Amino acid sequence: MSGVSVRALHHYDEIGLLTPSMRSEAGYRLYDESDLLRLQHILLLKTLDMPLREIRAVIDRPDFDVVQSLRRHRMLLEQKVGALHRVLQTLDNTISRMEATMKSPGEEELFAGFDPKTIEEWNSEVENRYDPELVAESRRRVKNMTKEDAEVFKEESEALNRAWVAVSHLRPDDDDVQRVARRHHAWIENFYVASPDVLRGLGELYTTDSRFRAYYEAYAPGLAEFVRASLDVYAARIDAGWDSEER
Repeated sequence: MSGVSVRALHHYDEIGLLTPSMRSEAGYRLYDESDLLRLQHILLLKTLDMPLREIRAVIDRPDFDVVQSLRRHRMLLEQKVGALHRVLQTLDNTISRMEATMKSPGEEELFAGFDPKTIEEWNSEVENRYDPELVAESRRRVKNMTKEDAEVFKEESEALNRAWVAVSHLRPDDDDVQRVARRHHAWIENFYVASPDVLRGLGELYTTDSRFRAYYEAYAPGLAEFVRASLDVYAARIDAGWDSEER
């Protein structure tokens, strides 16, 4: 249970560090609760790189206070953990800087956590279903994204979805809803120029493709339909002559 080998237990017994309270008739060492508590102290002090000889001297002192010792162990371990966290943070920062200079995040960064087979299926669908020029432009922009660009994009994606939820109780043509639609348009144009027809097509995709529908429904029931209806209104307003300043 402690992870200590039989050989180590034999050694602890031989040097008087941990002598079992009892032995079976066959000569096997038997450890009671007090023995296990002493073993815990031994292992805790070992984590602080204290030699076995010093450990024995500490826990055999007449004035040894178990509770006080445990509290001190905890404080020392907290300090050690804090130091390790700082080292890990430094390593993470170094790795991030090196990765940022070596390559852009591309699809690997944007879709981290997705099943590679799923991404392959999406790529195949994109090739067959959408305008080749838009696909090429989208891939070019993704390839040129830095790690920081990818992080900003993912943060904006999450913020945008929360904004859709916040206005989903309103009518699709409400001004507040249309402001979110305009924000959605700008988000899409991270990848390619999205015409009104493209926006309508995206809205349809959100509701007819089970994966997109599930993505939006995870935020709120009916959200996929609401986003589609709102983008339809937004696209119609662009067709009606909204200037770029309004959009």
